Amino acid sequence: MGWIFLLACSGGKPAIDCAGSLAVGDQTCRVPGSDRDFILHLPPDFDGRTALPLVISLHGGGGHKEGANQSTCANGDEGADNCMSAVADQRGYMVAYPDGTPSRLAQNKRSWNAGGGEGDWQCVSSEACKKSVDDIGYIDDLLQEVRLIVPVDVTRVYAVGISNGGAMSYRLACERAGIFAGIASVGGGNQVGMVQGCSPAAPVRVLEIHGTADPCWPFEGGPQSCLQVDGKNKASVEESLEGTALVPGWSRLNQCSASEDIAIPDSTDDGTLTTQRDWSGCTAPVRLLRVEGGGHTWPRGWDYLGESFIGPVGQDFSGTTAVFDFFETP
Repeated sequence: MGWIFLLACSGGKPAIDCAGSLAVGDQTCRVPGSDRDFILHLPPDFDGRTALPLVISLHGGGGHKEGANQSTCANGDEGADNCMSAVADQRGYMVAYPDGTPSRLAQNKRSWNAGGGEGDWQCVSSEACKKSVDDIGYIDDLLQEVRLIVPVDVTRVYAVGISNGGAMSYRLACERAGIFAGIASVGGGNQVGMVQGCSPAAPVRVLEIHGTADPCWPFEGGPQSCLQVDGKNKASVEESLEGTALVPGWSRLNQCSASEDIAIPDSTDDGTLTTQRDWSGCTAPVRLLRVEGGGHTWPRGWDYLGESFIGPVGQDFSGTTAVFDFFETP
């Protein structure tokens, strides 16, 4: 999973003080006191007065803010209607795309401190975790800045990420429950819960989308990885959602009582099958979309490094639509 999200776009617009100079679409804004900017995407019907729901979209390890939307798009085409920004436009959300910590080797290869790095547990994507970067503080500052720029519906703030970004979304759920109403992880896991523990102050809705043929963050957990080969373990899907004897997963944290599996229609002959697992009786919804045969990829998203390296892209459902549908589940 190391530096696997080497997304094509590394440029971007110069950062501005976004307050007072807003326009629909993308603008690159400053986080005061930080050298890391973020892209703020506003939907076309934004009127400057209505409080909008907000999604924080976290790139994968080795990626950057300019590539986070692209990873969700069919064939990496940012004109596709299933991109994160496009679906947010359709649903009336705004999206913030923040930047992780840059690598020593390249500014556009960035990572999140998603927890881990103790005992046999991996410092996922390495750089930010090994440096103990305060990414929780960075996201706190970003949220404060967004609230100063635009009206935010504070009851509908969400985080979503892929890989290292998915693991960072779990950390936000653990440490900023009550601020984040829900999170979605694609090809990630609750690394912080396995190492530092997870004691959320409030229920958080949690969605995991994960391929069983993921070679970078294995569905069953363990040390296998695309590039970050250090023999250390990643949290499995079961550990993240069900937990262990010592560490509760999110179905236990949200006090769920049972689960039920439903097959998603096999609409495309792509070699994958998807099962949706929903837990019942929860204080907040918990869902798993298990993509049998799927790789370390966003469903109907971009095959950014090729199937031979990261595995297949499932085509039976849109990962982006699934995320927004889950956030809006009663």
